[in-house]
Amino acid sequence: MLARSGNAEKTADIALEMKKKAISKTPRLLPLSMAVGIITLSAFLVISTVIGLPQRLWGLIGDKSATYLGLRIANMTLDNIRLSSKEQITEVIQGMNRSILLFDLQYARDRLQKLPWIDDVIIRKEYPDHLYIQVIEQNPLAFWPGPKEIARIIDVKGRVIPAQDDRKYGQMIQWLPVFKGDGAQIEKLIAFHEQLKKYPILNEQIKSFEWVGDRRWNVTLRSGFLLMFPEENQDKPDILFNALAKVSKTLLNDPEVYERFVYYDLRIQHQEYLLPRNNFSLKGSGERQTDEDAGPNRNIRRVDA
Repeated sequence: MLARSGNAEKTADIALEMKKKAISKTPRLLPLSMAVGIITLSAFLVISTVIGLPQRLWGLIGDKSATYLGLRIANMTLDNIRLSSKEQITEVIQGMNRSILLFDLQYARDRLQKLPWIDDVIIRKEYPDHLYIQVIEQNPLAFWPGPKEIARIIDVKGRVIPAQDDRKYGQMIQWLPVFKGDGAQIEKLIAFHEQLKKYPILNEQIKSFEWVGDRRWNVTLRSGFLLMFPEENQDKPDILFNALAKVSKTLLNDPEVYERFVYYDLRIQHQEYLLPRNNFSLKGSGERQTDEDAGPNRNIRRVDA
């Protein structure tokens, strides 16, 4: 008799546990009053649109109603903020309709894209009261000194980011490579950078880009090591590609090349040279010594093609 009673109690416990699990898996529903309120508010918005109720008036009524129903934006998550300003983003959102039902995602996205450093924005509503904003920022490529020392930054898409009076902009200028050229050459810089991205060991060490004679690039690394690249040739695009590959290979195989050599001259295909530091001097004007200046005893090392 006791055994049967124990089995019955065990069966009842199992049934109760299964019922709890079933309840926990049941989707959570909005309270009935809130659901009715949402339907009523939605109907009001549709009718007000049809009869032409002034947008400002129905927006105010809708906002108050949404607040009463607990559908007012109370929380906001900002994701991927590195260069842009959280304060400016928050100010834009707070200046809009606070009802999560009436909040215009596209309008908010358009306004946020006008802020400094912001390239694109992903916004979504998370009911009942949360807004999620993911920022896609512009990717700086180079610092571009302008006339009268006007500081400008170029991003990887070739867009110019005007000077800004903030700490982040000033810090960015300190570590970005310098672009020495004019606006017409920005497109060439972007194309050259696309090639450089394939060689991280080279791309990550660049101190400056200089477009020389409207035909080729000089690149100075942070160590002061100068790379003199061949002329760009649309008929033979592999010339520049091969030069980049050769430089990258040299840096990988000889990490101390900066200490022993001043520059790597790749201007003439299959005739690449490295100039040793003991054969380097400065003229009074600060100009580097050329091959002609070095004389017949110059110690220039030929790099095997």
